[in-house]
Amino acid sequence: MNVAFLIIGIAAWSSYVRYLAMLTRPALWKQLLWAFPATMFLVNLVVYYVLWWSIWLTSPAETTAREVGRYPIFDDFEIGNYDIKYTIMITVVLTFVVIFAARFFDRDRGHQ
Repeated sequence: MNVAFLIIGIAAWSSYVRYLAMLTRPALWKQLLWAFPATMFLVNLVVYYVLWWSIWLTSPAETTAREVGRYPIFDDFEIGNYDIKYTIMITVVLTFVVIFAARFFDRDRGHQ
């Protein structure tokens, strides 16, 4: 099922990229920005599984998969009336970092 989510994210991103290529030069940062929902979805999958596997591999041997999902990094915090997961906030920040990094490297390549 997780592989299916990954394939769905890649399919959504590729459809955004295809239509973006009709409008403008398909620079990577533009592709990532215009496909923001799919980009954020894929970054979220990466963040979640990197955190999950790093906790799983560094935990004592008797730790179960269910216990890994109950670690504090997977909890919620409140902003006003909303409960937001820490992993989602990490995902939002990393998504913007990825887009700005792609923009920065595209700018350097454009001047050469």
